[in-house]
Amino acid sequence: MTMLFWGSALLLAYAFAGYPLLLEAQVRLARRRGRASVQAADNAWTPKVSVLLAVHNEEAVIERKIRNFLQMEYPEDRIDLYVVSDGCTDATETLTERCGSPRVRLLRQTERGGKTRALNRAAAEADGDIFVFTDANAMFRADCIRRLVERLADPAIGLVSGVSVYVDASGAPSTGGVYRRYEEWIKARESDLFSIVGADGAAYAMRREFYVPLEPEYINDLLHPMQVLLVGGRAVSEPRAVVEEEA
Repeated sequence: MTMLFWGSALLLAYAFAGYPLLLEAQVRLARRRGRASVQAADNAWTPKVSVLLAVHNEEAVIERKIRNFLQMEYPEDRIDLYVVSDGCTDATETLTERCGSPRVRLLRQTERGGKTRALNRAAAEADGDIFVFTDANAMFRADCIRRLVERLADPAIGLVSGVSVYVDASGAPSTGGVYRRYEEWIKARESDLFSIVGADGAAYAMRREFYVPLEPEYINDLLHPMQVLLVGGRAVSEPRAVVEEEA
């Protein structure tokens, strides 16, 4: 029992402290040797983007989310929003239709099937070269989608994850979210060395050709980076691509 206790304690210490310290050491060594990845960006590259959003009874935030989307710093003729109503029973569908923008498209699923099934439907309908996944309560900063997409100008990269930050009701940064900051610190170093193994579900972009429909019970932001890795691409984090969520 003593060996089991100390073995378990050491595994926990490695997971929460040893692995991050090892990453930091490897990144510093790679930078000295010139092997750390360079965050290439191409501001002139503007592929067609489809933002995919699955919703269930989001009447409290859907209008704000649509306004937020319409204010993105990206060519208007190169970006659309696909809102999939996953069996909504409130005013979400009515409010979405009322926005009046041809760049916002409502897809209805009368029976609730879950987020992943709804995203599969959106991906089948969308015509973008890049899919951007997001949540109804996550508000993009104006340059978020552009920051995500410009990293994909590198053909070796198949997925780019953004970063969520918590704000209070007034929009000021919250003092919470210590674990999330710790997680993003790790993702940044994994990106420098190889690939991340999980995306931020509130904002990440993926090449269309890497998208494979998932079974309804699977979690998209966990498995999509793995799918990219399995076909030889890289999944990276972009700390400048920020979405805000109210704490």
